[in-house]
Amino acid sequence: MSDEEFKRLKDLFERKLAEPVTKEDAIRELQGAGILDEHGELTPRHKNLGHALALARSLR
Repeated sequence: MSDEEFKRLKDLFERKLAEPVTKEDAIRELQGAGILDEHGELTPRHKNLGHALALARSLR
């Protein structure tokens, strides 16, 4: 990857991170990635994420 390509990619990520994200957008993205199912629940492959999130919340 050239320096120019890297800069364009970095700029794209920075713009995307600056955009506001709704709960619905986030759910749709997680469903598209196969992390959540059509009901908004973690897929079997990603159940450990739920355990990790619960543990992280309990440590706050």
